[in-house]
Amino acid sequence: MKHVKLFEQFVSESDLSYWKDYETGHPQSPSWYDEAAKSKTEAIKLVDAVVNHELEEMDDKDADIDPKDMKTLTDLAVKYCKTFGSINGHIVSAMLFQETK
Repeated sequence: MKHVKLFEQFVSESDLSYWKDYETGHPQSPSWYDEAAKSKTEAIKLVDAVVNHELEEMDDKDADIDPKDMKTLTDLAVKYCKTFGSINGHIVSAMLFQETK
């Protein structure tokens, strides 16, 4: 059983490492996107802040995120933070646009 757990952990980390490419982000992103969240609580607050900012930036005033997508995004961000020790707004923004509808 331990072998299977280790393999699952390896696959999970390699899947999550995909997001490391987005660590630097776009030059037009807000400067606070560079700040790293280093705990579960900070990661959750960061997800909320990024989602709210991105929704405000959209032209569609009725833009919103589905609660299931928000949970998926939050879970993914927390898992990333737990695995790699921190997460920033650039990564959360990339997750938002690639993992939600």
